[in-house]
Amino acid sequence: MKLAYSIPCIILMATIVSFLGFAVENVWLAFTKGYIDNRNMALPFLLGYGLAIVTLFILLGTPRCSTFFDRLPFLDTSFKRISFYFLCAFFFVCVAEILLGTLIEKTCHIVLWNYSRFTLHITKYTSIPTSSGFAFIITFFMDKCFTPIMDAISQIDYETSKDISIVFLALMVCDFCVNSFKMFKNKSLNPIWRIDLRRHQDNEK
Repeated sequence: MKLAYSIPCIILMATIVSFLGFAVENVWLAFTKGYIDNRNMALPFLLGYGLAIVTLFILLGTPRCSTFFDRLPFLDTSFKRISFYFLCAFFFVCVAEILLGTLIEKTCHIVLWNYSRFTLHITKYTSIPTSSGFAFIITFFMDKCFTPIMDAISQIDYETSKDISIVFLALMVCDFCVNSFKMFKNKSLNPIWRIDLRRHQDNEK
């Protein structure tokens, strides 16, 4: 698919989504385990989420604007396009989680997450309920949020957006490489900070 936005704009979108991924994982932790933490990184960005969204955009576009979908005559309504996008996102999440989880386990000897407790899990690294949840969030974001955010980012002066994108990309890549190497070297997670929300709630009572 031909990119409709400049490279700096794409990088800034990846930065925003990387932060949102960090936030989503901590919201999940807060509700399921009662704490939030640094998610093995020093900065509040999870680069994998940003790369995933950019990859989906390049491959599929958005549900409403996709040259790939335009070639499929059976996707002739918005509902069909959104439903098919959801299925593509679901498959993408399943494959990405299995590959990433397996790679980390083989190289760092760490089980970064485990969905075995969920019904309908597909290996310990993905499951139908969790992948459906991620696919719903991705589809909603790509349908309702991606284009407005990109249009807003595109209003930034090109030279300014280029400079900002270079800084954020360098920070995220450096943070990812340094902390991934620490995990590989130490064969353990990389905890830097953790806030136990349940303890705080108990203290307030």
